[in-house]
Amino acid sequence: MNVSIPMANTFIRLRSGNRENEIMPLHDIKARINFSITEEQKKSTGICCFMYLPLSKFDCKKEENIIKASFGKKLREHILNFLNSTEDEKGKKCEIMMVDSVDLIELLTNDKLAYGPVYYYDNYNFDKTIDFINTKNFSPVFCKSSIFSNQSEFRVVTKLPDGKESINLSIGHLNSGVILDRDRLEDYEIGFESVVGNRN
Repeated sequence: MNVSIPMANTFIRLRSGNRENEIMPLHDIKARINFSITEEQKKSTGICCFMYLPLSKFDCKKEENIIKASFGKKLREHILNFLNSTEDEKGKKCEIMMVDSVDLIELLTNDKLAYGPVYYYDNYNFDKTIDFINTKNFSPVFCKSSIFSNQSEFRVVTKLPDGKESINLSIGHLNSGVILDRDRLEDYEIGFESVVGNRN
């Protein structure tokens, strides 16, 4: 994780008593902050990656108290392009799965696994990145450069046993999982009943 610090408006003031003697601008000085995990940590960290699609990515329309979400053309193209590039790289077929996030998070929590969306830091937005680093749960394992932000990655992380490059974990039965046919994404429509304002 490399973040550039903008120095255009940075300066050093030299003072003698109450009098300011000189201002030294730092326009030509380059500074960076680097965060990383060691090679040993990399070898002992297992990461399972998903591309996640929050409701905000779907085309949504409201009919009475039902919100209907569907895969719009742009989202379908984005998913299929991502799958094609990933499968070429990994040589494995990827599935599209619709899950209840509450159900999934409960299983991950029960297994005491670290999980969460990846934070895509901007190398040139120092203030925003520092705010993120200062959050309670900051970990470089959940960070990636913003050039990868199209991946919308969600990670599950665990510690690997000594000498193991990977492991298979069973987190239990996922009640809500449904595998979708990638060739029929335009046929799927998800309905949500809106209970906002319904007090009965």
